[in-house]
Amino acid sequence: MNCYCTNRSSYIKMFEPTNTAADISILWSGHRILSYSSAGNPNYNRSCSSGDLIVMLCKDADLITLIHEMAHQFGARDHYHEPTVNGDDSTCKFKDICSECGGVNARDEQCVMFTTSIGIDDPIIICDDCKAEILEYLQDHYT
Repeated sequence: MNCYCTNRSSYIKMFEPTNTAADISILWSGHRILSYSSAGNPNYNRSCSSGDLIVMLCKDADLITLIHEMAHQFGARDHYHEPTVNGDDSTCKFKDICSECGGVNARDEQCVMFTTSIGIDDPIIICDDCKAEILEYLQDHYT
């Protein structure tokens, strides 16, 4: 079996769990993960989350990044700024909740779903809006 161990799609296809339980599998890889931004630019990530799989890069993996990916598993959405068209900041992928351009719906910048530069000892790691998404997901799926 050929493994394209830097390609996000290959990771997801090859390592996605086949079980039907509520388990989440975490693969600690030794490779940076190539994905593409909404604008089509190549981007090497330290991690990714898809379905019931989280892929983490061993060397750069840290607890905050793992918390970010786990939050995705339980329904939290990114709210960092990501233009969908090169050079046009008004075309943000997460515009409805973006911490930078979301207007009245902008989420708090003090959140792991906005930046992974948050320290593990910071008083707020996940903003109230993301906590609400996680709680809603848990109620919908586990009650």
